Amino acid sequence: MGPVREEPRGSRGRRPWPRWWWVPLVCSAGGAVGLGAGGAGGGAVLGWLACPLLLGPAAVAVLGGAELVRQGWALRARGAVAPARLVRTYALHGEDTGEGCVYVYVDDRGLAREWRGRAGAAEQVEILYDPEDPEVARPGRSTTARLTGTGALALGVGGLLLFLAAMVLAPVVRALRG
Repeated sequence: MGPVREEPRGSRGRRPWPRWWWVPLVCSAGGAVGLGAGGAGGGAVLGWLACPLLLGPAAVAVLGGAELVRQGWALRARGAVAPARLVRTYALHGEDTGEGCVYVYVDDRGLAREWRGRAGAAEQVEILYDPEDPEVARPGRSTTARLTGTGALALGVGGLLLFLAAMVLAPVVRALRG
């Protein structure tokens, strides 16, 4: 049997819903009722109700991309490079098939850390990590391509979803303008 890892109570499982979860639902339903009562067509009411289905993923894409860009920028600004050696490889199953790697490196505080992911299974690599947040680490030194690609992807997906939301909301705007 392997080593036991303790976790604080309540760290696993679902997070409780916030106390204000009902506010967006009431506002959305109120807007739909107001549009219907004001003589707006069915397209306007349907657009009003369907728009959060597009705006939610758009917000997640933009905020998730912004976090990845922030991490990449932190690595670029204050990242430290440490040599790492391959400890083992493992098979990936499911949608992400292939081979994963586990590398061990020593940070600037002298602590041994692991990085897990896909990295080509070289015997030795360099790990770029953030000394202030050691959970943020990547193999290799380059961050420019990752910053550019992540920002473009986040803005592209978010922009596309915002465009679709605008198209869905067009009947609502027409109904409100009279």
